[in-house]
Formats: sequence, C-alpha cells, structure tokens
Amino acid sequence: MVGEERVMSYVARCRCGCGGLIFATVDRPEYAAITAEEVAGVIRAGYTVERMSSEEVRRAPWGCQRGES
Repeated sequence: MVGEERVMSYVARCRCGCGGLIFATVDRPEYAAITAEEVAGVIRAGYTVERMSSEEVRRAPWGCQRGES
C-alpha cells in the first residue's frame, strides 16, 4: 500500500515440501516478546522459519497443498 511501511512476517512451510504455509506471525516491535515465543515454538517443533512480506503471506497458499497432514 502506498505510504505504508513494508511489514514483514515470520513463516513456516509444510514439511512435505509443497510450499504451503502452516504458520505466520507479523514482525512488529510492539509484539516482539509474543513473536519470539511463537517463533521459538515453531522451531522447537522442527520447522524452518523464514521471513517474507505480509503482502506475500496474504497471497501464499495455506496448508498442505498435497493433502497430507
């Protein structure tokens, strides 16, 4: 959006490799403690966490795209 800062998110993708998102949280300073806790939990669960813009998150497919759990 014009005039708005580019908001980033942390995401984790499905383990099967399909690319579907299974987790996302917005990276905002006012939520830093909550974000850190949530991201740490996802990492402990064995997922790789990456950053992408929140705009990309809104366009990304959610859930397993192969129908696996």
